[in-house]
Amino acid sequence: MFNPNTNPISLFFAAVRENHTALIATILVLTACYLWINEKSVPELLQNLILIVVSFYFGTKAHKDKDEE
Repeated sequence: MFNPNTNPISLFFAAVRENHTALIATILVLTACYLWINEKSVPELLQNLILIVVSFYFGTKAHKDKDEE
């Protein structure tokens, strides 16, 4: 359990350290989902942030995949 190569908590934080944009996008989308499930209105600012962050994430991912070819 204390081996950082097999410890799930260490692996999670290593993944977050390498890809923080995906974590931010996930948190924003989950926040909006929480508001939708509880039938509350999602602020326009949050909607815009989700659009920007998710677009940035997939844009950089597509650019990175294209560079690897």
